[in-house]
Amino acid sequence: MSTMTTYSHYIHWSDAVERGVMQHALENGESVSLTRLTKAAAKQVSKAANVVFNYMVALTQALNEARIRDSRMSASYW
Repeated sequence: MSTMTTYSHYIHWSDAVERGVMQHALENGESVSLTRLTKAAAKQVSKAANVVFNYMVALTQALNEARIRDSRMSASYW
């Protein structure tokens, strides 16, 4: 594994990741900002967490509605 000195010399990146980041930086003529990359990654993780949370809420609501319908049917006398 190669290392890349940025804010900390303890960061270890794989060769492919380092090569990709450096290629991107060289093509755009800009410096690599770990802060910006971290913020972008955190934003994507936050979006994924919101999707999972919304799914769990919808699933819980659907299960509760099914339980209510089931209790009505079991309590009725045909």
